[in-house]
Amino acid sequence: MPAQEGAAPVGSRFAAAVVAAGVAIFAQAYALQGILPVIAGELGVTASTAALAISATTLGVAASAIPWALLSERFGRTRIMRVCFLAATVLGIVSAFAPTFELLVLARGLTGIALGGLPALVVSYITEHAGSRLAVRMVGLYIAGTTLGGLSGRVVSSIAAEAWGWQAGVVSVGVLSAVCALVFLLGAPAAPAPLATGSAPRARASLRDIWKPRLLALYAQAALLMGAFISVFNYLGFHVVAPPFDVPPSLVFAFFLAYIIAWPAAPLTGAIVARLGDRAALMIAQGGMLVGMALLALDSLGTLIAGVIMVALSFFSAHATASRMTAEAGGASRALASAAYVICYYAGASLFGWLSGFVFEGPGWRAMILAVAGLVSVAFLVTAVGPRPARAG
Repeated sequence: MPAQEGAAPVGSRFAAAVVAAGVAIFAQAYALQGILPVIAGELGVTASTAALAISATTLGVAASAIPWALLSERFGRTRIMRVCFLAATVLGIVSAFAPTFELLVLARGLTGIALGGLPALVVSYITEHAGSRLAVRMVGLYIAGTTLGGLSGRVVSSIAAEAWGWQAGVVSVGVLSAVCALVFLLGAPAAPAPLATGSAPRARASLRDIWKPRLLALYAQAALLMGAFISVFNYLGFHVVAPPFDVPPSLVFAFFLAYIIAWPAAPLTGAIVARLGDRAALMIAQGGMLVGMALLALDSLGTLIAGVIMVALSFFSAHATASRMTAEAGGASRALASAAYVICYYAGASLFGWLSGFVFEGPGWRAMILAVAGLVSVAFLVTAVGPRPARAG
């Protein structure tokens, strides 16, 4: 499908913009995850309550994804993304100065609303500016950027929080995201032409189109896999500071360095798709997550680290595959389909990331890992027996 906002050269500048967008979005979205134990201690809340600061952000993203997608149909993809980047940067920094936990949750929710226009629109933007085969690689680069962003947000906030307090950690990530947003603004096509408004019946038809069975199966992947992934990383810090590991809180961020090893997973996923097809690539990634979770249930620090790496690598491979498949399966309604995927992605993160905390605080870490492995198993079954996706290219 030809680009709707004017052709953009698919070169190094475009690729850098795509990676920077992923870094900016996910660094901001998960800035608090690496410092949840610090926030819980300083503000006097439990682990599951502290995780609400993450859930508020992801719920904000989920709630605003479709409204932002509809606005992008009227005003253009890049124009709306620029507004979202600016608002998210400002709100993210402001959230560091919330005087109470309740206001912190509110501020992170508003930050999530501002971020909500970005994940789906970036993927739609890529599919509109690159051919099908190239889009596989470019979406892989974007997901790699989100991986790097998730890592940098957690690590930067942890290091800054250790030195100057959790507020400094949040501000540091806000500055990082602002720099990456600027890279995107300079690399994305300038002055895009607004898209045609379209009739109300056409808009209603587009909304109906995004509920096809094939897309519903992909939305399920988003909710289940992200719910499992975020649960692991929400409570990993609480797990490793307790016996038998007794890791100092100042070193918890080191576990998020698993993202460095997982970083190449998304760009390389295209090679697996080309050889085996979408469904097989997705099932291999889901199987990898299950193997990683089995390792996480053991009490050895070495197997725990291996499990963290395996879960991260496999998740980003699965997400790169499923998000690109959603944009392609959406056809003319790709922005709305991608927005629906994002809603399920973050709704799963919010719901399961919160509920799994009660399992963690009750039966414990192993029971939580078993529960989230169940989510991945359901996703595997949906892929195995659900509607067959169209193959890329």
